Amino acid sequence: MTDGARTLKILVADDSLLYRTQMTDLLSAAGFQVLEAEDGSVAVDLAKKELPDLILLDVMMPKMDGYTALMTLKGNDSTKGIPVIMLTTKNEQTFRDIGAGLGAAVYMDKPADEAALLGHIARLTQKP
Repeated sequence: MTDGARTLKILVADDSLLYRTQMTDLLSAAGFQVLEAEDGSVAVDLAKKELPDLILLDVMMPKMDGYTALMTLKGNDSTKGIPVIMLTTKNEQTFRDIGAGLGAAVYMDKPADEAALLGHIARLTQKP
């Protein structure tokens, strides 16, 4: 998808290569530029460098989990405004509350419903 003349950029952070590939295929087919990170630490570094329009963030990852990555992103002036969708198998209400409290825009169960995910992305990347 484009924002004027610019293709929107989405960062997919997940330690599962299979899931990253599935998300990359889906998002690329929808017209997005996709960046990939295999853990939270790489995701934070890549987000600071590339300033994506949206981040899909897994909760359970090595080196730095998704909650710590989210807290780090929301605490940084250059990345705090980037919407984050948490994608995880940790779907109990407690985990949803933690994600929302840290600044996640949306918390979705894995595997994500593709139509719902694309709908959230479209809503969150609209510029006023």
